[in-house]
This record gives sequence, structure tokens and C-alpha cells, in this order.
Amino acid sequence: MAALDPLAEVRELADRQAWAGEAVLDALDVPADGSIPCFPIAVGATSNFSAFFGDTGRTFQTGIVLVNSSTAPTKTIGAADCFFDAQYL
Repeated sequence: MAALDPLAEVRELADRQAWAGEAVLDALDVPADGSIPCFPIAVGATSNFSAFFGDTGRTFQTGIVLVNSSTAPTKTIGAADCFFDAQYL
């Protein structure tokens, strides 16, 4: 999402059998594998997650990209087995 508005909350519904990492990146487009996310989120097998960034949200300079990554420290595009819901202010 190309927005300078702060990210307020992100949720993920997953349908997977193995651990996965979700990467949040400050970009307009999905960057190449190996890019370093602003922060990774580890999600266990058959688990979902949500993150709330408070009433003021979390600010990004360029845009907001959420991806399923098979590694946590860098973005390595993962399987298409999850659904994201993101709210921004």
C-alpha cells in the first residue's frame, strides 16, 4: 500500500503446516529476495497473528509492503497460504 499514513494494525489468517515469517517492508513494490524488513514477525504452524501499533500507528517513509517470507531476517517470498488485513490511520 503506498501511503504515508501510519500503519495502525495488521492481522493474518494462515492456512499452513509449517513455521513462517511475515515481513513488513518500507517500500512501494515488493522488493527482491534478500531485502531486510523493518521488522519480521514469526508465526508458528497453524497459527494466526495480529499486531496493533497504538493510537498513533507506525510510520513508514515510502510505503507499506506485507509479505509471507520463508525466512525471518530477510525477505524470501513464501507460499501463497495466508490472507492479510491491514488498517492504517
